[in-house]
Amino acid sequence: MDNHKIAKSFVLDFFGNIGRIPGDTEAQHLDYDYVQDQMLDSFGLITLIVEAESKLKISFSSEDLENPEFKKIGGLIRIIESKLG
Repeated sequence: MDNHKIAKSFVLDFFGNIGRIPGDTEAQHLDYDYVQDQMLDSFGLITLIVEAESKLKISFSSEDLENPEFKKIGGLIRIIESKLG
């Protein structure tokens, strides 16, 4: 499996276990701002970070966490994909 598929699968599975990602199309799902809509509370955000780092053997930097892309599903996938590559 390539890095994009690994990252996408992890992120979509993580959010799918929390609830339905709003939107009817993949583009809407990828553009979804889970921080703005408060899909995750602070504990959920920590869980996301810890699970991604543990399961995918990556490490987020403070720059990654402050990156505006981190708060959207598609941006998070791209950040994780870059960490895997």
